[in-house]
Amino acid sequence: PSAVSLDDKDKINAALDAYGALTDSEKSLVYNYDKLASDEQVLNDLVKKDNDKKAAKAVTDMISSLPDPITLKDEEAVNKARAAYDKLTDDQKALVENYDVLVKAMKTIDDLKKQAKDDPNGPTNPGQPNNPGQSSSQGNGSTRSSSSGSNGKSGSNGKKPQKIDSQGSSSLVKTGAALGTTVLIIIAAVLIILGTVTSKRKNIAKK
Repeated sequence: PSAVSLDDKDKINAALDAYGALTDSEKSLVYNYDKLASDEQVLNDLVKKDNDKKAAKAVTDMISSLPDPITLKDEEAVNKARAAYDKLTDDQKALVENYDVLVKAMKTIDDLKKQAKDDPNGPTNPGQPNNPGQSSSQGNGSTRSSSSGSNGKSGSNGKKPQKIDSQGSSSLVKTGAALGTTVLIIIAAVLIILGTVTSKRKNIAKK
């Protein structure tokens, strides 16, 4: 006899319906009912296995569709996959080959929620900062701006005095030169006056 397959489902069900429609006396005349009953059992096992595979595949696909890496935004998707897995029978659960991925995703969500509780400004993604992190980054930017601003001021305070010193040195040189010239002129004028006075005194003395 050929092995029973899912393709025999309609035939077996039709034979069962026909047998069920018989009277008890008629059923007693069906000498090969044992074969029909055996085929029914095999078919039921095949149908169960097929249904188990389909149910397991649906959950397997849900788990496979979870993003990587997991963030807190994926909590709903992870919870749905977990709920779908929990509804499976033990036989169906045994067919979910990527259950470890779901376990890892659930642990990641738990860790991220704990981090968010302990440190509200911490990242919600292991490899990527969330908005609070960006705020922190912006805060660092502000700090940098403030720092660079203060550095800019100190830098400008450093540069301007250098320019002023340079210009001041030049101005001092020019001013010194001008003062020197003025002093020389005054000294020359004084010498001229003194010479004139001395000359007049000599003339007076001669007279």
